[in-house]
Amino acid sequence: GQAVTITDGKELGLGPETMQLSSNDFTGSFDQKKFYVVKDASGDLSKGAAADYTADAKGKIAIVKRGELTFADKQKYAQAAGAAGLIIVNNDGTATPLTSITLTTTFPTFGLSSVTGQKLVDWVTAHPDDSLGVKIALAPLPNKKYTEDKMSGFTSYGPVSNLSFKPDITAPGGNIWSTQNNNGYTNMSGTSMASPFIAGSQALLKQALNNKNNPFYADYKQLKGTALTDFLKTVEMNTAQPIHDINYNNVIVSPRRQGAGLVDVKAAIDALEKNPSTVVAENGYPAVELKDFTSTDKTFKLTFTNRTTHELTYQMDSNTDTNAVYTSATDPNSRVLYDKKIDGAAIKAGSDITVPAGKTAQIEFTLSLPKSFDQQQFVEGFLNFKGSDGSRLNLPYMGFFGDWNDGKIVDSLNGITYSPAGGNYGTVPLLTNKNTGHQYYGGMVTDADGNQTVDDQAIAFSSDKNALYNDISMKYYLLRNISNVQVDILDGQGNKVTTLSSSTNQTKTYYDAHSQKYIHYNAPAWDGTYYDQRDGNIKTADDGSYTYRISGVPEGGDKRQVFDVPFKLDSKAPTVRHVALSAKTENGKTQYYLTAEAKDDLSGLDATKSVKTAIDEVTNLDATFTDAGTTADGYTKIETPLSDEQAQALGNGDNSAELYLTDNASNATDQDASVQKPGSTSFDLIVNGGGIPDKISSTTTGYEANTQGGGTYTFSGTYPAAVDGTYTDAQGKKHDLNTTYDAATNSFTASMAVTNADYAAQVDLYADKAHTQLLKHFDTKVRLTAPAFTDLKFNNGSDQTSEATIKVTGTVSADTKTVNVGDTVAALDAQHHFSVDVPVNYGDNTIKVTATDEDGNTTTEQKTITSSYDPDVLKNSVTFDQGVTFGANEFNATSAKFYDPKTGIATITGKVKHPTTTLQVDGKQIPIKDDLTFSFTLDLGTLGQKPFGVVVGDTTQNKTFQEALTFILDAVAPTLSLDSSTDAPVYTNDPSFQITGTATDNAQYLSLSINGSHVASQYADININSGKPGRMAIDQPVKLLEGKNVLTVAVTDSENNTTTKKITVYYEPKKTLAAPTVTPSTTEPAKTVTLTVNAVATGETVQYSADGGKTYQDVPAAGVTVTTNGTFKFKSTDLYGNESPAVDYVVTNIKTDDPAQLQAAKQALTNLIASAKTLSASGKYDDATTTALAAATQKAQTALDQTNASVDSLTGANRDLQTAINQLAAKLPADKKTSLLN
Repeated sequence: GQAVTITDGKELGLGPETMQLSSNDFTGSFDQKKFYVVKDASGDLSKGAAADYTADAKGKIAIVKRGELTFADKQKYAQAAGAAGLIIVNNDGTATPLTSITLTTTFPTFGLSSVTGQKLVDWVTAHPDDSLGVKIALAPLPNKKYTEDKMSGFTSYGPVSNLSFKPDITAPGGNIWSTQNNNGYTNMSGTSMASPFIAGSQALLKQALNNKNNPFYADYKQLKGTALTDFLKTVEMNTAQPIHDINYNNVIVSPRRQGAGLVDVKAAIDALEKNPSTVVAENGYPAVELKDFTSTDKTFKLTFTNRTTHELTYQMDSNTDTNAVYTSATDPNSRVLYDKKIDGAAIKAGSDITVPAGKTAQIEFTLSLPKSFDQQQFVEGFLNFKGSDGSRLNLPYMGFFGDWNDGKIVDSLNGITYSPAGGNYGTVPLLTNKNTGHQYYGGMVTDADGNQTVDDQAIAFSSDKNALYNDISMKYYLLRNISNVQVDILDGQGNKVTTLSSSTNQTKTYYDAHSQKYIHYNAPAWDGTYYDQRDGNIKTADDGSYTYRISGVPEGGDKRQVFDVPFKLDSKAPTVRHVALSAKTENGKTQYYLTAEAKDDLSGLDATKSVKTAIDEVTNLDATFTDAGTTADGYTKIETPLSDEQAQALGNGDNSAELYLTDNASNATDQDASVQKPGSTSFDLIVNGGGIPDKISSTTTGYEANTQGGGTYTFSGTYPAAVDGTYTDAQGKKHDLNTTYDAATNSFTASMAVTNADYAAQVDLYADKAHTQLLKHFDTKVRLTAPAFTDLKFNNGSDQTSEATIKVTGTVSADTKTVNVGDTVAALDAQHHFSVDVPVNYGDNTIKVTATDEDGNTTTEQKTITSSYDPDVLKNSVTFDQGVTFGANEFNATSAKFYDPKTGIATITGKVKHPTTTLQVDGKQIPIKDDLTFSFTLDLGTLGQKPFGVVVGDTTQNKTFQEALTFILDAVAPTLSLDSSTDAPVYTNDPSFQITGTATDNAQYLSLSINGSHVASQYADININSGKPGRMAIDQPVKLLEGKNVLTVAVTDSENNTTTKKITVYYEPKKTLAAPTVTPSTTEPAKTVTLTVNAVATGETVQYSADGGKTYQDVPAAGVTVTTNGTFKFKSTDLYGNESPAVDYVVTNIKTDDPAQLQAAKQALTNLIASAKTLSASGKYDDATTTALAAATQKAQTALDQTNASVDSLTGANRDLQTAINQLAAKLPADKKTSLLN
């Protein structure tokens, strides 16, 4: 790979060492250059912050340390400082080369190991003016990483969730040199390096099969499809070489991490050509998967296949070293996992291993564990067999002794993965400040040995917005993949307050080598609020004890596990009383203490015992307290030692004391008190802050500038009587102090005017207005003359430049201590002159120059310089408005100003850097306006991930670069259909209400929240371009409160579009209603009876049944009309579904007709209707009486057709019809009609 050698040609010789160069264009960029060690404020090797560079970096190779900043930022700041290149020194303290890092290709950069880098730093520090020879070339070098740890640190552990093997095999994948674009080489690590090794090895094995001279060629030609691939896999695993852990006495590396071992291609090809016999487990896989078991004796079978023409016998290697039985262990110092032998464990074959030629043999083996071996541990190792012909077979095995279901899903607080020194805090609570976004480890304290640990009784946060900790979340170290994951908050009684998250699965924690950090499951935060089901509003929960719970099912298991972390919600600050001073003699010296009594009834006083104190305004922000006992009423007596400065400020008399104390939830109490110095009996005048300072400058506490060329200095103190005083000005003239006095607290405040000059002043404080009783005298120096610039020039007076740097020069007044030009500290010569070359970027650059004197006074000048210099016209040549950037743009379709959700059209605007910049989007040339702005539209539609190719160029250069604008959107909110009414209230007497319905969306992801709790979600890894719609069946129970319940149902899609509906449910416990009363219209015999029914209570409805209770219907307002004797059931119901007992009412007084009489009446009416129809059709009668007869006929027919017709109704109809017949009038002859008309 690439290697670097650094030499001065005489004494210094570093390397060759493996390195990674940012671009092969820079192989000569470091040679014969001077070097510059970048140092931070403490004088240590800087991590490359911009503020740490000085003008000396220009043109030199800068050296910085790895850490804090990204590699790209380190490059950027070095380039901005004018450095010619950058070397980054690793921070791990080893000789391991710094490779596999992400560097930009535009600035010369490479990394060095800690050891080599420190040698270079030491040399350059001692020889700052030396130019060094730097040779970068290809060289055959050992893989340093491999010599220190044969398994790459980022290699993860198996197995898969059902205890099957993962991985199968190991291949080289750490610090691998390979080719890259632009005719170069790169050093990379990971599966992208290891996979090609395995792919290539399989190709070589397949090639060996095709060798016609191979004695097994004919057999190999018979292998097809999976039989062929399985055979090659088996051979490669059977010939792999187990890797040993050189850091732990050469024990094996776990098969869960290395599989069958390191691929050995030569051994595999030799086997194919000489003896392709194999061994596999019962399932045909070349590794034994014991799964989980609870007996200390576990049997399993292996199948040996002899593909030779002679009998083979195998001997198993003895159970030592490689062939011992192993389990997993954790290094107590580094928390690194490694394997250790199980004393007393062994594996033995049940019989001799003899395999006939061309046959197979199945042999039983027994794994025996000692009776003392604890369950819930992995058991693993390797079986190695030596054949009678010298051949060898290798087979890994692995199982779980115990119940795999019970294997922990989450590491506990301070658990096996907890290693603060290594940057891994395992499972830990996180407390967040909402104002700053800063996070803190909950309950973190330091034990007696100085080790950090989590105290689970000190985990707390506050619902007070002024507190430091405003919410709690959890960072889980998951030991296993888990499914059906739910995160809940429970109150002190175990009732669920809210569900923070429901997810289909979460991945176990792993170390990401690229980002160099552990990837945990970060569960959502709870801010101490809950959904009030009574009114549908979000409210603050009561103070008290709570539980943060995660539950889930380990993949491969079926038992749900729960992991709880207790915490307190506490909004009340501690109470503090009896603040006083005490003194002790310690080692012959008086030590003063600020004492108090403090109490916090919920979360407890701060477990770190941190306090802030002030004595006469002299502060100590890093104080701690000790417990000195407990009072009878439960207060803790605390003592806090005063700092030396605070002790010196104490005077005889009333000293002002301030104690700032918090509880574990970060609620603060700031207690002020007037305290007497222990042992003092007099009351002297005390000036806070230790007295008037020797010097008053612009940085002095109490100074406030005005706009008239001066300011005011204010100080305060205590005295048992009013205080007066005088001060002198710049001319030595005496003036009265402006004083005020508070008799209640014996405190005074005084102020004096000061001018912007340097002069001596005197301050005298008196006990009387006549100024005869002097209390104290102070001499001070006013130092308010700010430093001054002369001959200050930016870019020699021009506000424009065409260069990469400009020169800033000037002279400052003699009292100037430092001059900062931007981020650079300028060097001052003997005449206080400075000259700095300042890098500028294309466009406007605001250059700021600040001079600071010994007293902290400052003067600042600035100027804007416009630069036309642009070494890379394509760099940052196109910018977009409204947050649009190259790459992926995931946006909210309803709030993004550039997108119209009605049309699906995005209007993209922006600006180019130069008039010569060209822009092509989606194959179309974009016109650039005179003001360098542009605008174009893209059809994004309403759903999907929409990429558009972009080509940026410049007409002055034959160069372009390609980029992409990708938009991820979903402009359509989900639909939500609920089976319960959302328009009208629902009433029930069942305390469990089932919310049912369906949610749909145009994409395949939906999450469901009910009453603010996230209760369900679908698998989140979706293809938003699939076109497949999403659907979620909703069936969720809700426990109702008595009275009104407002149930809020919200469904959200993958782009956070949300649809919400509310169901209002009234619940009352089930009860039995009073039976209704039934009143008949008559009890005498009658053809019909009307039953009037009344409920006992208002708001109830009465229902009746005429079929024995099979069906019920509401009683009509006029009552139930009964025409047939029988039994009727009545019951009362209410809106909630409560019912009364059914009451029976028997009707027996309905009068009925004789069937013969009824039939006779029907026949008589039938005959009369026929006669009437004949008369109507005769045409003999006038129109009026004929029409009347037709109407009477129809009425009679209707009466006849009634199913409940009675003799009376039929007789009445007969009578009316006969009357109409009798009233028929014959038509007049024509001559009579004419005479009547005349």
